[in-house]
Formats: sequence, structure tokens, C-alpha cells
Amino acid sequence: MDVKFTIEDVAENPAMYLPSRSIYCLKAYVDGINSQEMTDVWDYLDGFYDWLVETFQHDGKAIPDEVKLILHYVSTDPHDAFYRFFELLENFYEGEALLPFFKKIKENPYNYLPQVSIHALYAYLWGVDMASQGLCDYTDLSDFEEWLQDYFENDSSWYKILLLYSQDEFGALQQFNTLYEEFTTRPMHVSDGEAPSAR
Repeated sequence: MDVKFTIEDVAENPAMYLPSRSIYCLKAYVDGINSQEMTDVWDYLDGFYDWLVETFQHDGKAIPDEVKLILHYVSTDPHDAFYRFFELLENFYEGEALLPFFKKIKENPYNYLPQVSIHALYAYLWGVDMASQGLCDYTDLSDFEEWLQDYFENDSSWYKILLLYSQDEFGALQQFNTLYEEFTTRPMHVSDGEAPSAR
């Protein structure tokens, strides 16, 4: 497949790729891409949205995805909605055991997600799906992380640094967009220009 979506595409248009404009969602999405899981996520969830609409007797007004339906009808707390998602999925499958991939995430969410929330879960699932369909390649942010660590004189992981120097998880995503662009357009050698200074 010729079309490949990059981290720059996501940073420039997060609403198209992420269920929430949050640095946690971006981190979960990248982790999903890099997970090497080959689960066909949306085949497993096929019919789940329609079942939710019917279960909640939703009036037909457009609610674009499962995340918003669950947050609207079940729990407005994204952390609680994460666990309720799996309960609803088990009801949808009429008590059958969850697919092992989903069971692993439910039982050990921090092995997969930077934050236990339904938004981060769906961002991770989108990443897994994009990679398994060949729509994006492994996303290596190690050079960016190293650059950020020098930039801020902080040895935390890239998303934690951005959270530390932003007002909230939404501002951190904007900060990612700005700094990642700066990172990709920087001179490759110190002799080509000034090295970044810590802020």
C-alpha cells in the first residue's frame, strides 16, 4: 500500500486520528503502532457501535463513535469508562471470553497505555489497526526524546517532559506539534547552527 500516515500527519490533524486531543492519546497511538500486534481490531468490534446505539436506545442523533456513546450514557469519567467498555464488550459477545488481546489490556492496562482511560485505549487500538493494515510504519521517537531531554535538561520520556512543561495534556499535544516540527527542521550538526538551549 502506497499511503502511509506519519507522526507529522497526526500532530498536524489530531482530531482525525485521536479520540481526544491529548498527549496521552498520542503516546497510546504511537505505542499501538509499535506494538507489533496483528489483531484486526475493528473486525472484533464489528457491530459493537450499532449494538450500543440499540442498547442505549439512542435517538439517532449523530454520536460518531463508541467512546462518545459510552461517555454519554454510561460514565462521564474516562477512567471508569475504560472498565465499562470491557463490561459492555462482554455483554455484546453474550458472556463469551474476551479476545486474548483485549483481555490482556483489561487486566494490565499500564503495560499498554500511558493512562487508564477510554480515550487512551481507543488511541492505542487505532495505532494497532493502522499498523496491521500497513497504513503506517514503526514510529521511532527515540531521537526526538533524546533531543527533548537535552532541550529541557530532563531525562524523562518524551510525553512526560511535554506534560511537565505544559499546562495540561491538551497543551502538551500542542507543544509536541511545535517542538516536533522544530526537531525535524533543526540543523543536523551543531556547526550548521546553534544547538537548542534548555528552556
